Parts: sequence; C-alpha cells; structure tokens
Amino acid sequence: MRIVGLDIATKTGWCVLVDGECVSWGTLNLTPKKGEREGLRYWRLAMLLPEVIEGADLVVIERTYSKGAKTAQVLKGLAAVALVACEINDIPYEFVDASHLKRWATGKGNAKKPEMIAAALAAIGVTEGMTDDEADAYHLAAYGQAHQ
Repeated sequence: MRIVGLDIATKTGWCVLVDGECVSWGTLNLTPKKGEREGLRYWRLAMLLPEVIEGADLVVIERTYSKGAKTAQVLKGLAAVALVACEINDIPYEFVDASHLKRWATGKGNAKKPEMIAAALAAIGVTEGMTDDEADAYHLAAYGQAHQ
C-alpha cells in the first residue's frame, strides 16, 4: 500500500510510505517570489503535487487551524488544491487534526517541532535530514498506514 502524507503550508512537507516503509520525503516551497501574484502559490502546488501523489492508495493531510485570517485563507486554498488533485487522480484522502497527530506520534498533543522531528527520525532509523514539515508528513503517512 502506498500512502502519502501532506503537511499543507507555504512549505508543504510530503512523505511517501510503501507497505509501511518510508521511501521518500521532501518539501514543496510554495512561497511567492517577490513581485509574483498571490495565486501562483496555488498554481505551483497544482503543478507539483500530481508527481508526489502519483500511484497513492491514500493521501493523509494535516488539518491545521490558524488564528490569522490571511494564513487561514492560504491554508484553506492550498488544502483545496490538494483535494482537487486527489479527486482528479481518484485517490482517497483523509484529514488528521494537528493536535491528534502530535499525541499519536509523541504522546503529547502539544509536542514541539523538535519532538516531532526526533520521533520521525527514530521511526525511520536515520539521525538527521528532515525538516519539521517533512516530519509531520511522515507522521501523517504513518498514521494512515496504522489506521488502515
């Protein structure tokens, strides 16, 4: 089973598990460049995401909440782009709340970024080389694997 975890944000972390084994991870930088129109971040995700989710049996997306209106708008827009990509490719998807994921991964619903990174690295069996976005994406994919 191929499961993709997506930590949707301006720097979207992704991770692919195949039959429970982490095979790849990375970050899609969607930050608009100076002078770019705002909508290009969504277009950039729409162009990059199909390759990441190709062949997936499930995509697990972190559901985040933001106190700021601008950030919330961006996150919801990016999540909508991800859902469209899943629908176009007929890939099932599910959301996991950030606090629930943190509790599942570390035992603490308010785990900090270093704790999430450490838990992901330990699970994969490496000592470095993962951002907090990629670590969250790993945990999302692993959560999807564990709950299938």
